[in-house]
Amino acid sequence: MWQCGGKRAVRLSSARDRVTRALGTMLIGIVTVALGVLALPGVALASGAGGNTAMLTISAPNPPQGPAGTQVTVSGQNWFPGATVTLKISGADGSCADASAIPGGASGVVGNTSDVQISFAWPSLPTGHYGVCGYGTGAPSGGVLSDNTFDNLSQSAPTLKLPASATGGTRVTIGGANWLPAGSSVEVLIGANGNHCSQSVAILISAGDGSLSGSFIVPSVTASTTFTVDAVSPPHTCNGNVAPTLRVTTTLTVTPSTSGSGGSTGGSTGGSTGGSHGGSTGGSTSVPAPAPGGKCAPLPDSLCASPVGGIPWWLLCLILLLIFLLLLALLIVLARRRGTEVIVTEDDITGEIDPTQVQPLGALRYVRTVRVTRQVVDRRTGQVNSSREQIFDEFADSQGQMRRRLRH
Repeated sequence: MWQCGGKRAVRLSSARDRVTRALGTMLIGIVTVALGVLALPGVALASGAGGNTAMLTISAPNPPQGPAGTQVTVSGQNWFPGATVTLKISGADGSCADASAIPGGASGVVGNTSDVQISFAWPSLPTGHYGVCGYGTGAPSGGVLSDNTFDNLSQSAPTLKLPASATGGTRVTIGGANWLPAGSSVEVLIGANGNHCSQSVAILISAGDGSLSGSFIVPSVTASTTFTVDAVSPPHTCNGNVAPTLRVTTTLTVTPSTSGSGGSTGGSTGGSTGGSHGGSTGGSTSVPAPAPGGKCAPLPDSLCASPVGGIPWWLLCLILLLIFLLLLALLIVLARRRGTEVIVTEDDITGEIDPTQVQPLGALRYVRTVRVTRQVVDRRTGQVNSSREQIFDEFADSQGQMRRRLRH
């Protein structure tokens, strides 16, 4: 470590023989753990040490706003690996002193990288801005306040109104409220036999007050059928890898048409919560039921056989493939790092900014702003292979403990 003026740098390097020994030790450890997982499924792994400064950020939705019932994701950094982080909602004053529990609870276990992600449905609270407080091993007893806030736009969750029943082939109207923020896109889907997201029938846009209106044509049926109707925002998240920010589910009973011709019906009874304004219509004449499959569909049933520890063949092969890929990636990374070193530099840049423009962090006192530069340097040539800069605002509490907040 050396210091020059307002700059402080830390050189992170290791001898080649240490890297070689570490590589061998890590490979043996990974294989041992993998064999343990295969023999005893469900064994938990723990490793590493916690970070120096625990942090929380409301990472989804972006921007963080919406009504009650919004699916919120909170990301944490620099927490103690293996620790359980529990979340609460800050008070109206934006502090953790009077934080309240989240109905149903919201917690997660920190991974080996000291990061954690926790998702929960935003509770019913008066409109306003709220932070999220985190509690867990290595964090202050008073909790860690998120570095941003959630704008609670409505104390009520979205609502969705449909008729309780309709005749196949007719058009029904959709209504709703609290689909916020205004202008949100809402996709309506319908399906039977447990296949909720089978068919998209409308994409609607919420009005300025969050209201929703539109219509769609009910599928034709040959026998009375109960359909599941989902409204999701944003669209294309009903059955995707990304969970919808807002979701409402209800049912609609469809009866066969006696005349074979379509009519028009309105809807205000029945329903559940959810909605949006605007309107688009769609639909087809039927929604096919999912095709029956074997217990291992779509894979052959033979792959469901268990050769060891109750694990089927397909899962065993997947685990072994993942272990191989992990070892290969580790070898490549360590081989590349043998000829490099990491230099981390901190510069005090308080004089380059206007301190009055720094956003407050609760009751903490602003101290300074620093630029942290991380460079990967080739030992032989001195060439910088990669460089990354981050700027942090530093704050201090009444006990003088420092906390950093990443400046976006």
